[in-house]
Parts: sequence; C-alpha cells; structure tokens
Amino acid sequence: MIANSHLQWHESEIRGGAVVIGIFDGVHQGHQLLLERARSQSEKVVALTFFPHPTAILAPEKEPTFLLTLEDRIAQLRLNGADAVAVHSFTKEFAALTPAEFIEEILIGALDAKHVVVGSNFTFGSKASGDVTTLSARKEFSLDVVSLASNRGFSVSSTRIRGLIRDGEVEPASELLTRPHQLTGEVIHGEKRGREIGYPTANLALHPKATIPKEGVYAGWLTVGTSKWQAAIS
Repeated sequence: MIANSHLQWHESEIRGGAVVIGIFDGVHQGHQLLLERARSQSEKVVALTFFPHPTAILAPEKEPTFLLTLEDRIAQLRLNGADAVAVHSFTKEFAALTPAEFIEEILIGALDAKHVVVGSNFTFGSKASGDVTTLSARKEFSLDVVSLASNRGFSVSSTRIRGLIRDGEVEPASELLTRPHQLTGEVIHGEKRGREIGYPTANLALHPKATIPKEGVYAGWLTVGTSKWQAAIS
C-alpha cells in the first residue's frame, strides 16, 4: 500500500475526471496532444506525473538530463490544459507496485479516474509489466491511446528532443516542444567581462542534470519574473 502523502497536488485536488499519465519532461507536442484528447473527454483534466525520473531510482547511472525543472513542468502542464497536476514520488516501493495495484491504488483509489489518456508506448507497474492492453481490460474507466508522432512522421519523445538540443539543433527541438527550450537557474557573480565589451551579462548556475546545448552562441530571451530581454546565450 502506498501512502497518500506520496501524492502532491498542485493548483487543486480534482477527482472523477480525465487523467493523463506520463513523465511529461518537456511537455512537448506529443504530451500536448494527450492533454487535448483528455479535454475533449472531460471538463476536469488531471495530469499525473512522477518525480524524480524513474531512471534516477531504478538505474541512476543512466539517469537522463531534464528538459524542464519540476516547477517548470507543472507550469507547462497547467498552461497546456491540465486543471490540476498530481505529482507522485517515484520510489523503489512505488516501482514495486504491480499493474493492478497501480490501477487500484492510484488511478481508482486516489484519483477516481473516469477516463485515462496515455501514449501508445506507455508502460507501468513492476518491471514495466503493464501496458495499454492492461488498462483497456479495466471497466472502471474508459481509455484513449494516442500515437505520439509529429507531422513529419517522426516519433515525438523527450529523448529525441534532448539529443537535438545537445547537438545544437535548437530549432528542430523548439518545433517539437512548440516553444523555445528553456533553462532555469540562479544568477551568480561572474568575472564581469560584460563591462569590457559594453554589454550587461548574467551568469546562471544551472542544475547539473539540465539539458544544455552544445557550445556556441544562441539567440534567446532572458526572463526574470514578468520582464523579458533579448539575449545572446553562450
């Protein structure tokens, strides 16, 4: 049994609606399609996501970099149609749940899901032994399975977007994200070289797992609160 304290709600607690399930790193084009499908089925949409990334617990040496901090992920889910976001702690105990336990304790017990929306490659439960066939066999909720393909026929995935960004291909990555890639960090003191060239500069301390483009100079925006400035980013 997983304690309810492992489920943290953001914005509000909503039960009895459509539940969209995923890691949602990047909240990319495919994730947005899931949210749109859920909205077409219910006036109440909950995004169920997990933190930390499952790989960080199950295979730490293979943990991927992230496209969005958890805070930014929640914000993007809300901007793209989720009425509420439920974040479940991903622990070894949680990973050991059977598919049936996940359905009964989380989807039915905690969320009272009436409709579930997932990507076609979705797996869940101990050793990823549950899939869309497992979900479709249940009678407590209806199910939508969505193919995560872009308009060019390629699979839309967080893994692919990370690779594009690391290769410096920020424009194709932005197309799949439907917005520019963003990096969030704290401004720190640097060597004040901007004074030598006549332009203000800012140095950001980034999380070591942030997805950073390869070395180069990129056009972008610096955002602080509600203020934005055009920036050269390197």
